Amino acid sequence: MMKYARVTSVGLLAAALSMSGHAAAQNTTTAKEADETQEIVVTALKQGPQSLTDTPAAVSVITGATMEDAGARSLVDVVQSTPGVSISNTTVAGSTSIAIRGVNSTFGSATVGFYLDDLPFSLINVNFLPDPSPYDLDRVEILRGPQGSLYGAGASGGVVLVRTMDPSLDSFEAKTEGRISGTTGAGENYMVSGAVNIPIASDRAALRIAGSYNDDSGWIDAPSRRLSDYNFERRLNLRGKFRFVPFDRMTVQLQAAISRIDAGGSNSADDDDNWYGVPDARTSTNYDQYGGVVNYDFGNAILTSTTSFLNWSTTFDGGFVVPIPSTLDADIFSQELRLSSSGKRDFSWVIGAFYKDARASAFNDLSAAGSPINLDETTRSKQGTVYGQGTLSTFDHTLDLTVGASYFHDRTSNQSVSVPVSNRASTDRFSPKASIGYHPVPNATLYASYTRGFRPATVDYAFSTFFARLVAPSITGLVGTEDLTAYELGAKADILDGKIHLEVALFRNDIKDIQQSAAVIVPGASVSANTVLNAGDARTSGFEWVIATRPTRALSVNFSGSYTKTEIRNDFFAPGADPATATPLFSKGSPLNLVPKWQVAFTVAHKHNLGSLEGKVSAGLQLASKRSLTVLSAPSIYGDDNLRLDARYEIGRGTWKVFVFGENLTNDHGAIAPSAYTPFFNLLGFPQKGITASRFRPRTIGIGARLNF
Repeated sequence: MMKYARVTSVGLLAAALSMSGHAAAQNTTTAKEADETQEIVVTALKQGPQSLTDTPAAVSVITGATMEDAGARSLVDVVQSTPGVSISNTTVAGSTSIAIRGVNSTFGSATVGFYLDDLPFSLINVNFLPDPSPYDLDRVEILRGPQGSLYGAGASGGVVLVRTMDPSLDSFEAKTEGRISGTTGAGENYMVSGAVNIPIASDRAALRIAGSYNDDSGWIDAPSRRLSDYNFERRLNLRGKFRFVPFDRMTVQLQAAISRIDAGGSNSADDDDNWYGVPDARTSTNYDQYGGVVNYDFGNAILTSTTSFLNWSTTFDGGFVVPIPSTLDADIFSQELRLSSSGKRDFSWVIGAFYKDARASAFNDLSAAGSPINLDETTRSKQGTVYGQGTLSTFDHTLDLTVGASYFHDRTSNQSVSVPVSNRASTDRFSPKASIGYHPVPNATLYASYTRGFRPATVDYAFSTFFARLVAPSITGLVGTEDLTAYELGAKADILDGKIHLEVALFRNDIKDIQQSAAVIVPGASVSANTVLNAGDARTSGFEWVIATRPTRALSVNFSGSYTKTEIRNDFFAPGADPATATPLFSKGSPLNLVPKWQVAFTVAHKHNLGSLEGKVSAGLQLASKRSLTVLSAPSIYGDDNLRLDARYEIGRGTWKVFVFGENLTNDHGAIAPSAYTPFFNLLGFPQKGITASRFRPRTIGIGARLNF
């Protein structure tokens, strides 16, 4: 175990700073430094590449080079530093829950759309999103605010679009990277990644394959079972792309993504890094996604067809005291067809249609708990969406007027073979959008927008509804559509010849009939029933900012952050409860779960020469205010303010680089996202210290190397 990490981290910082200062004294030329001020483009609006600064919307773009230089371990490391974006780790390995601008999900579908290239990753009644390897990515685009007019359901908070590297048709390429590190109070961690690009036919066909393997040690103990460091995690990610250009106007791209994750348990623990639930809650999460994208260029328009097949499964030994093996499986087919204008023009447009057919099964083995039956059910969903959006650019392209809309239809049903419960839900929604963008001078944009989004009506799990009805027969297990109306004002600009990029945005989201999971107290009884319901109205509002500077080719300094206020707009009582005597399930003015008010990120990087070698020192600081969680009608549980400091120093020349790095150098141990297990552990008399919550991996120090062929 790496008990020496505190001393090592101090030495790492001192060495990095001293090398930076020494290099600055020696650096008399910048001839070998690359100019990295190339224009950043946005593709997520489905109307061709657009300049980030000229795009009249709140968009963050993180390039593959930035992720590689930062040494990102996972996509979560990349996304969580984006203004207005908060991450909550789930109990399912390799899955995360993302909230944008406070629009969160505690039940049902995710509020953030997730796309691997153009292939959607969306499940039924599960708000988990994948955490693919950030290795060999082209860029990640994050659209903040509802995107229903282009992406339909599941995008009421925003969209995360991951772009992997396309195969190069004319050059062979290979690269690899390896790391080894140690974690305070735990063990060693290993990671190896690689990618290869193989041209098959000059200018016509090529194949690109990328993969990574992580073996991370655990640091959480389970005293009741005398287990130490049981929350290890091993993950394998493989991606492949085959690109074929049969003739100049047509491109065919086939791709596959495979993920295998095995974890000893979740990253939730009390203040002493102890877990008092089922300690051997081993989790395996796997998914296979296959798809194809075909583009045909008509000259003034591009026709795109996207087909996707997704199989996702997870097995989890849940429960409080007795392990209850649970399995979730999903098979999802989706097809999108769209036609969009090409090139810069006075009127750009896109029209399209989307279809999804999803089937999910849930199985819970209750034999260990003494039950004579197991729980087995199937949920089906069929969705269809048509959409269109157009932008008129007038007055010599200084004024952009955008109007868009989508119509969505869904039918969801579930049926249990174990209990006499079946349910059906349906949704029909029209989602409009209107925005205006003004460019007073080149490389500057002012914009305002009005958008509507939604989460479709859905059904609770049949077994949950069955048990809830035993104590509260009025519970239906149905939850209606959640609607969202968003307003936004923003500005962005590049000044001083692009050396400074500025962004600011103000937003407000009004949510109607917010979907919540709750424990309804049965009137006149001392029991409760878990169910899903529409818990009235809510609002999120705030502002975001970005200041990205490059004073010289060698130095970059970035400062970004957000403030997000969330609140329930009315007291909400359980169905049938007397407001004069009952305690609200959700109280007016209380915040939404697991959303920090403040988030701030600060990064700095400096390049320099050491003789014939090229060096770079970088550091990143992230701060987030405490988050709260309301469980049952009890007082809210509050986490801690969090601070994370990472640093990295690399040196090399040409095709090779070696580096040292430190993660969570201050060894921040505060509670991030409070766990709903906390009150139940107290009720059962477990000796947890403080609260149970997700926490950062303890201080981790390591070394690594990169090699390009």
